[in-house]
Amino acid sequence: MGMRRGVVLVGALALALSEAHARAGWWPPERPATSVEGPWDTRWALEASDRLRGEFVDYFKANPGLKKPDFRYDCLANRSQAGICVRRDPWEAFFQFQHTVL
Repeated sequence: MGMRRGVVLVGALALALSEAHARAGWWPPERPATSVEGPWDTRWALEASDRLRGEFVDYFKANPGLKKPDFRYDCLANRSQAGICVRRDPWEAFFQFQHTVL
């Protein structure tokens, strides 16, 4: 029941934001430029991403003979990446920093 309420809440929020955008034109906000022209016909771009993943599963049924069975597997992982990409046709170079937490 809690999951269903969460889905309804997210859907209602998305609907409200899309309606506000249609009326006022303020959402989504304008993104700043993430790339610039560089020397020697190159293009420099800032790239970043963050991925959060969660797994909460129960693979097996509990055995009634066990006093306190625990077959639950919970995992939360986060991966952040930031880098600079330098492009000059036909080449591309990417310098990146990654941080992973599990």
